[in-house]
Amino acid sequence: MNGGAQFVFQARLALALSYLTALIAVTGCKQSPADRLGPDVPAEGDLIALIGPDRSDPRGPAIAGGARRFIASYPTLRLDTFLPADNTHGTLMRIVDKTLAAEPRVVCLYVTNPALGCSVARKILKHNVAVVTIGLTVDIDQVFGHVHTDEAGAAELLGEHLMQIAAARRSYLFVHRRSASAHDEKCYARFMAKARFHHALTLLEERDAAAFQQPAGAIIRALFARFRHAGLAVTLDPTPWLETPPAQLLGREASFATCGAAPALWPYLKSGQAAALAGPIDGEIGALAAEIALIAMTDERQAGLVRGVQSELVTRASLDHFSRRYAEAAGTALDELVGPPLATEPTTTSAPAQHP
Repeated sequence: MNGGAQFVFQARLALALSYLTALIAVTGCKQSPADRLGPDVPAEGDLIALIGPDRSDPRGPAIAGGARRFIASYPTLRLDTFLPADNTHGTLMRIVDKTLAAEPRVVCLYVTNPALGCSVARKILKHNVAVVTIGLTVDIDQVFGHVHTDEAGAAELLGEHLMQIAAARRSYLFVHRRSASAHDEKCYARFMAKARFHHALTLLEERDAAAFQQPAGAIIRALFARFRHAGLAVTLDPTPWLETPPAQLLGREASFATCGAAPALWPYLKSGQAAALAGPIDGEIGALAAEIALIAMTDERQAGLVRGVQSELVTRASLDHFSRRYAEAAGTALDELVGPPLATEPTTTSAPAQHP
C-alpha cells in the first residue's frame, strides 16, 4: 500500500471508529432499568413490598398499579402492596409487621408525616431491609432512595396559570393549610410566588384551615355564603372536594381548582365544576419506586438515589390525553380507574401478571 492510499485508509478507519463511538454513546443514554443494574441478580421469588398512601388517598391504586406494571417485566420478582386503612402510628406499625413477616428485600414507604415516617423506616431498617421513601423525606441516612411526588410543583402550576384557570372570572377564594407543616408552607409559598403577579384577578379572601382548626369544606361553604359572586375557589389539597360534593360547597356557577389529578376528580372537570387540576401521573410514582427498589437489591453503590415525577396542569380540554397516559402508567384499563379503592390486605404480583 503506497503512502497516499495508506493515509486514505487510516482516515476512513478513524472516521468509522468515531461514528461507532458516537453511536455507542447515544444508545447508552437510553438504558433500560435492567441495563442499570449492578452485578448482583435478584434471586427467584425475591420480594419488594410497597406500603402506599392510606385508603382515603385516591392516588393509591395508581401508585400500586405503576409498581406492579414495572415489576411485571421481571419474572423472578414478587411485589406485595399495602394501602393502610388510615395513616395512624398503630395502623402503620401493624402493616409493617405483616410486611416484615413476608421477608421482603426492600420496602417502598409512602411518607406523608416525616416524624411517623422516621419511626416506621427505622423499624424496617432494624431488620436489615432496604427502604425507599416516596412523598416526603425522612432524616435517616440509611434510606436507600427517594421518589419526589411534586406537590409543591403542582401548587406552583396553579399559581402560574391562575388567569387561564379563572377564565372570565375576576376574583377567587383561597383555602390552604400553610401552618400545618413545613411542606404545606412550601406549597403555599410556591403558589403565591406565581399567583401574586395576576393583578387583574382579585383575591377576595384566603383562609388557613389548619390555623382555624376547621374542615376546609366548612370554610369554603362559609366563604361562598359571604362572597356570593366569587367565581373560583382554589385549594392546594383535594380533600374537601373528595369529602363533599362540590355542588354543596361552591357558590352559584362557581368552580374550583386544586392540586391532585387522581381519577376521582375527573368527573368534576367534565361537568365544569372543576376548572383545573394539577398533579403528576401517579402510576409513574410507583414505577420509579419499584425501579429504585430493584436497584437497591442489585447495586448498593447507588445508595442515595433520588427520582421524581413532574406535575401537569389538567383541564377539561386536556383530560382525554392525560387520562389515557394515566391509565397506561397505572397498568390498567381507562374504564377501571374510577372504581373502589384497593383492599388494605396485600396483593401479590408475580410477573408477568399485570393486574391483581
